[in-house]
Amino acid sequence: MSKTQGTWGDEVAKRLEGMVALRRDFHRHPELSFAEQRTSHIIAERLTTAGLEVKTGIAKTGVVGILHACGHDGHTAIAITAAEILAARRKELPGTAVFIFQPAEEVLAGAKPMIEAGVLEHPRVDEIYGLHLTTQDKTGTVNVRRGPTMASGDGFNVEVTGKGGHGAYPHLSVDPMTAAAHILIGMQSLVTKEVAAKETVVLSVGQITAGTKNNIIPDKAIMRGTLRTFDMDVRERMLGRLQSFTSDMARAYRAEAQVQLTMGCPPVVNPERETELVRACCIDEIGADSVIEGPPVMASDDMSLFLRARLGCYFRVGIAPAHDREVPHHAPEFEMNEDGLPVGLRLALAVLRSRLGA
Repeated sequence: MSKTQGTWGDEVAKRLEGMVALRRDFHRHPELSFAEQRTSHIIAERLTTAGLEVKTGIAKTGVVGILHACGHDGHTAIAITAAEILAARRKELPGTAVFIFQPAEEVLAGAKPMIEAGVLEHPRVDEIYGLHLTTQDKTGTVNVRRGPTMASGDGFNVEVTGKGGHGAYPHLSVDPMTAAAHILIGMQSLVTKEVAAKETVVLSVGQITAGTKNNIIPDKAIMRGTLRTFDMDVRERMLGRLQSFTSDMARAYRAEAQVQLTMGCPPVVNPERETELVRACCIDEIGADSVIEGPPVMASDDMSLFLRARLGCYFRVGIAPAHDREVPHHAPEFEMNEDGLPVGLRLALAVLRSRLGA
């Protein structure tokens, strides 16, 4: 190793300010799923400048960077910086590293078309690793868990159709909102009465849309929600029961109901061997006291599809703010502790160097 080039730690230190600035820039310019044009352009430009072979337009706005030797702002900043560091020291690395920047992670829709477009085949990817920043873990820690680590995620729309009319004459109408209300309440019995208590299932409705005015009974009501679990058999059984239950319940109120699945992915399951390899890298990099194996979380991520196609590991890096307030992801009040970014970068580099060396 050249003394003038410095250590891998030096590479992280000199890029830290730029990585934070890049993350903040992405944060200030959010883009919708499959419309991440500005983000994709910046990713491709930075990877090209670093000397990687870059492929764009994969699954609309996906980007792949290939070095021979998550649109989330923090994840993207870490991945770009890691690619730049590896490119600067490519002579020290055997093998090929592929950096995958998938679109539409928020709606669990980007991994499938990326895989179908061949991102794991050209060139051939043997193992796949990723990290996810989380405010649920203390900044400076990493959560590495074997087996199920994130739940499946299925989005659904329930469209209840009745017969509209005047609020003064409900007997001449078929009220879809009454049917929808009873469907919503009854959905919880699918979890409590039809799934074994030892299983973990979360069924949530986050939106109900119906009506235009207080004295008009609408002809339609739409509910949107999600179903999450760790067991594929439970997942399939619950999705089937959701279909039949809503239809039967609507008929009890003389309405009709249909369920449409809007997104979906299986649970994230980390294989034992690759997870232990990642754990060992993390312990070497930040110390055993900072490496934990927390419980699985009910959040979902279509990284699960990559891990069904290849062996690897998905681990979580803490970015909890210093204060004690809850700061949920995907909410306006979300904030991250940017001190977690260099930790994520160091761990990403450690895992990549270890596996490329293997």
